[in-house]
Amino acid sequence: MNLTFLTSHLTVFGGGGKFLMDFANNFYLREHTINIIAQKIDRNKYQFNKNINLIEVGGQLPSNPLHWLKP
Repeated sequence: MNLTFLTSHLTVFGGGGKFLMDFANNFYLREHTINIIAQKIDRNKYQFNKNINLIEVGGQLPSNPLHWLKP
């Protein structure tokens, strides 16, 4: 199965990002194809399996959480 995850960023380790990393790594071990799309990924903090496709779309990270609620 091909699974793709979309997240805003993976720059601060913990919480949902750690859950996503553990979930993706476990599903890869079950022979699924995994793609993760994020604005920015800190590859030093998040240790994904080397065969998981990490796609960074780039751009500036907003510091205001309300940015994500704007239309």
